[in-house]
Amino acid sequence: MLQVISNISSIITAVTFIVYLVGRLIRISFSKYNTHERFTVYERQKTGRDIEEETNYLEISAIGDEFILEAENDVRRITFFRCELEDNFSKIKSMVKIGEWGHLSAHEKLYIRCDFGEFLPFIRIEIERLDFARVSFNINESGKNGDLVAYNYKYTTGIKGFLYYFFQ
Repeated sequence: MLQVISNISSIITAVTFIVYLVGRLIRISFSKYNTHERFTVYERQKTGRDIEEETNYLEISAIGDEFILEAENDVRRITFFRCELEDNFSKIKSMVKIGEWGHLSAHEKLYIRCDFGEFLPFIRIEIERLDFARVSFNINESGKNGDLVAYNYKYTTGIKGFLYYFFQ
């Protein structure tokens, strides 16, 4: 009788552990869609203060649009690429790294000056967060009203990010 009780408790412990692992995997897959932030990209308002006076200032080109990038979580690295499309506008022909910024704390603003060029070339921003997630999106100037448009938002996490969320 004691052997049967011992076997039942071992089976219950194994099933509980498997249910725990499955629950962690489901949590990781849902957190991919629910816990990542959207990065706020908006044009700098004319306040009379020069953008070069800001502490977090990145100048990619001497002239061009000024905008602010603010993240909700800590960021390890932000990389800027200038992209050009092929003739049929379906694929990226070239991506050239034009700037990079190191650590950025949560809710800290990064002031950027960048020339977007013509309508079709755009800037791709790739952000690596401290939880090893990678966020990327494209930004260019709207041809209609001159505002900045952020689109094609992608969120990915690698093995390090998976392990980070698994053991969190």
